[in-house]
Amino acid sequence: MCKFLVTQKFRFFCTDLIEPTIHLMKSICIIFFAFIASVHSFANANNSATPPDSTKTVKEIADVLLNIEKGKTFLSEGKYREALNAFRDAGAVDPKNWRVLYYSAQCYYVFNSYGISLEYANDAIVNGKENVDNEAYELLARSHHRMGNIDSAIHYYKISLEKINPMRAKELMIDLHLQQCMFAKAEMAGAKTSMRSSLSGDVNSAQNDYSPVLTNNGNVLYFASRRSDSKGGVVNASDEDFFEDVYRAVWNPSTATWDSVSNELGRINTTGFDCINFISANVSPLRRDIEDYETLMELYDALTAENFEDKIPEIRAKAKEVDLDYLKKEIQTLLSGIDEGARRTAEIVKNLKIFSHIDKAENSYYSVNEGLRSTLQLLSHKLSGIYVRVDYGDLPPILCFPGKLNQ
Repeated sequence: MCKFLVTQKFRFFCTDLIEPTIHLMKSICIIFFAFIASVHSFANANNSATPPDSTKTVKEIADVLLNIEKGKTFLSEGKYREALNAFRDAGAVDPKNWRVLYYSAQCYYVFNSYGISLEYANDAIVNGKENVDNEAYELLARSHHRMGNIDSAIHYYKISLEKINPMRAKELMIDLHLQQCMFAKAEMAGAKTSMRSSLSGDVNSAQNDYSPVLTNNGNVLYFASRRSDSKGGVVNASDEDFFEDVYRAVWNPSTATWDSVSNELGRINTTGFDCINFISANVSPLRRDIEDYETLMELYDALTAENFEDKIPEIRAKAKEVDLDYLKKEIQTLLSGIDEGARRTAEIVKNLKIFSHIDKAENSYYSVNEGLRSTLQLLSHKLSGIYVRVDYGDLPPILCFPGKLNQ
C-alpha cells in the first residue's frame, strides 16, 4: 500500500513537471520552424528579381502555427466553436493557409453549414496542392454529398479511395457513402415520379435554413433562417451563429423559382430568436434518433452467453447503419436546441406577463424598475442601432395598476 502511494505521488510529480515542459518545447519548436520558414522565404526572395514579402514577420508566422495547434486541440476535445475561433485568428494573418482552410471546413461541417464547408475544403485543396491532407478530399466529397451534388460527391469519393489508406477509408465509411451516391444517381436516372431536389431561388443558403411552411395555395413559403442579414445582425453567444428570423418567399410561375425572399415582416422579427416552431422542429428528428438508439439497446439486451457470437455481428451492423457516433452528437445538438428554445420562450412569456400584468388587474403595489426592464426587453427589436443607457434607482414599490402603468 505504501509503495502504491509513493508511486502515485511520483507519477503525479512527473506529470506536473513533464506536461508543462512538453507544451513549452512544442511552442519553442513551432517558433523555431516559423523562423526557419521566414528565413527560407527571405532567401528565395533575394535570389529573385521580386522584392521580398515582408508582410509576415516571424512572430506572425509563429502566431499562425500556434493558433492552428490550439484549434486542433479544441477539435480533438469537441470544442468546435473555440476551434473555429482559433482558426479564424490564424486565417486573419494567413488566409490561404491550407491547414486553416481544411480545419475550418471541418468545423463548419459539424455546424451543418455544408455550403461553407464545401468552399473551405475546396480552397484548402487548391492552396495546399500536393501538401494538403488527403482527408480534405473526403471532406469535400461529404460536403458535396450533403448539398445534393451527387456527381461531384462520387468524383471526390473515388479520389479519396485512391489517396487514403484502406484502413482509414474503412473508418470513414467512404465505400458506403460512395454506394449511397451511386444508388441516388441510378434512382434519378430512372425518372422516378417522386424525387427530392433543392428548392430553386434564394430559399436555400449556406446558413441554417429550416422549418418551411407553405400557405396561400402553395404560392407563399415561410421559413426560418440564421442568416447574416437577420434583424440587427446579432450573434448568439451560446453557439456563435446569427439569431434566427422568419423569412418569406413568393413563387414566381413565370421563372419557376422562389423569389422575393425577405425578412421584412413588420414586428415579427426581432434581434433574437423569433420562431416558436424551431423547438418543435427538433422533436421529429430527436424521436427518430431515440428510436434508433432504443433498437440498438434492445439488441444489446438480447445478448446471452449462448447467442453472443451470433448477435455481435448483427449489433455491429446496426451500429454502423445508424452511425452511432453521429447519432450521439445529433441527439445532444437537438436537445440543446430544444433547451435554448424553451428558455427563450419562457423569457418572452414572462416579459409579456409582466408587461400586461394579466394576473394583477387590480390596484396593487408594483416595482417600477421591473416594469421598465420587461418593457425594454419587449421593445428590443425597435431599439436596433440605438444605445440605451439604463440606470435604475433604488425605488420602493408603488400603489398602481401595473398593466396600465407599463402600457
